[in-house]
Amino acid sequence: MAKGQREPRTDIDWILRDRKVIDGLDHLGIELVSVNLYQAMLPGITNVTERARYYSFYPWTVHRYAQDGPKLRTKAAWRNWFRALDFTYAVACMAYEQELGHDLGSAVVGADRASMLVKGQPPSAKVDLHSLSAVEESGSVPESGFYFKNPEGGFGQYYKGSLRELGVLHEHSAATWPDVQLSNYAGKKIAQTLDQMKAFEDLKGAAIEGQARIDELSRIGKAVHPTAIEPDSEEATVLRQLFFGDDQALCQGQQSEHIHWRRTSLLLMLQFLRESGV
Repeated sequence: MAKGQREPRTDIDWILRDRKVIDGLDHLGIELVSVNLYQAMLPGITNVTERARYYSFYPWTVHRYAQDGPKLRTKAAWRNWFRALDFTYAVACMAYEQELGHDLGSAVVGADRASMLVKGQPPSAKVDLHSLSAVEESGSVPESGFYFKNPEGGFGQYYKGSLRELGVLHEHSAATWPDVQLSNYAGKKIAQTLDQMKAFEDLKGAAIEGQARIDELSRIGKAVHPTAIEPDSEEATVLRQLFFGDDQALCQGQQSEHIHWRRTSLLLMLQFLRESGV
């Protein structure tokens, strides 16, 4: 090599851009590219927001906290309320799958811990729903014995940003918890579709009680499971309008170009599935 000439770089910028990866995975950085393409083509939907029902369930938890939550709106109060509902949802879904006899590939947040809790238990057995979801007085998650490390469960880990992108949530300046509130035009409308379903009221009751029988949880899980959205229900209709941008009032919090990109991508995928016979 001639004097003064720089050695050629053997690294690649798009690999080095994110050093926070799990050892042994994605050495070529391919996942980073796919994730960025996913976000560009489907704004508000990501590779880890796999279930439409969480787009209504999480707004519902915020809505019910505003209506029924404790008067003292501390960080710990919010997180205990939310995590109890989030984990009870997971346990109910896993109890239903256990009764069904097979895994539905449900992508339920906290499914591993929930499955361990119900596995092999008789229908009449009562399970503790609080010990794996409760936070400390400071609002921090305990060092061990929890269903999910993120203080706001799957909401904080996966869906919060997507719900903001879709105009379902927006931040507020008040010094209360949660640090987001539902938009009137989308968030409350979506949340209220679940208020009409008795199973979600029963789910809330079990979460507040902190314990429930396996057979009761299975009954609830059958109705609230991610696979249980009725195609012609109000929930399904509103979610379709939100994702496809079919209702201008509902989607007023979204960027118009993002609606166009997501709608076009979804329609192309549906056309591919139809023509491939899947």
